Amino acid sequence: MPKVLHVIARINRGGTARYLENLVPGLQELGWEVLIVTGSVQHGELEDPVVEQLPVKKIKYLGRKVAPIQDVLARRQIKRTIKEFQPDLLHSHTFKAGLLVRTINTKIPKIHSFHGHLLFDPEFRGLKLSIIILIERYLAQATKLFITTGEHVAKELLKQKIGKDNQYISISPSIKKIYLLDSNLAKRKLGIHTDLPIVVWLGRLELVKSPDILVEIAKITPEFFFAVFGTGKMLNELSNHAPENLKFLGWQEARVAWSVADLALSTSTNEGLSNTLLEAKSIGLPIISRRIEANIELLQAYKEKYFANNTPSEFSEALKRAHQNINKTTSMSPTSEQFSLNVSNCYVSLISNSQ
Repeated sequence: MPKVLHVIARINRGGTARYLENLVPGLQELGWEVLIVTGSVQHGELEDPVVEQLPVKKIKYLGRKVAPIQDVLARRQIKRTIKEFQPDLLHSHTFKAGLLVRTINTKIPKIHSFHGHLLFDPEFRGLKLSIIILIERYLAQATKLFITTGEHVAKELLKQKIGKDNQYISISPSIKKIYLLDSNLAKRKLGIHTDLPIVVWLGRLELVKSPDILVEIAKITPEFFFAVFGTGKMLNELSNHAPENLKFLGWQEARVAWSVADLALSTSTNEGLSNTLLEAKSIGLPIISRRIEANIELLQAYKEKYFANNTPSEFSEALKRAHQNINKTTSMSPTSEQFSLNVSNCYVSLISNSQ
């Protein structure tokens, strides 16, 4: 049985957790022995419950923040795990894990996934971004394959001379089928009491997702109710300015959150591929999102899409147009079987070429 070791700094609630949740069981069904090495979530984050369902090994010193001493200790533990598990492939996710894994001297082929759009993340600017680009150029030399969630991500990375074209492959992740509840039951469960059409916003309340503009959109669009699912650093600040037609509901099961939705809204400024929009797309909701390359690529064949640029008024007008033309469509998302098979085929090819 071939073995693959996945390494990720932490498994917080969000798209990377869903990525692994849909990928790993499929790989196991295809005959792969999988182990995931991960660390702890940082302050203000919640660990995703999927950790309890996947073959996970926790490393004490591994985490997202840069901490030189802990990073060295984490790298040693990863090396020890590689020696014990003896994988055929190493697959890293996110910058920190990719750095630690790809600087380990080993002949085992290394794969790295870019889950978000590294170059346009608001956390990385100026000197910090320049350093990250230089590091990624160096690490590309030790990487057999880059997996991106969209072709636009690969194009932008190649513009920065990170790797070569033949190192990249774009594989769109899948999601599990969402079995919706009765909408009235879901509303009661969430304590929502309104007859207004409900706009669902789902994600981390962090700068990269632009939840601040969401509050302004709600203020100028009182004919809609905004149900916000997620938490993060900006929660308290946003709560202090939220109008009555906006409610923060924390993290909820996808089937509960989407059961109350009439429309889906994304204000994110940076995505590799939006898990929120994948879910909304899979149940046929009208989608209003920022006009960024990731969303354009994901929704290019989807009829119920409405793009806005930057201002609250543009999002407000898009919401109104979407509601006037509301027409739920059918699922257009790839199955988890397709997703796992595509990744597995990449694995098999790498192993064959390395022998």
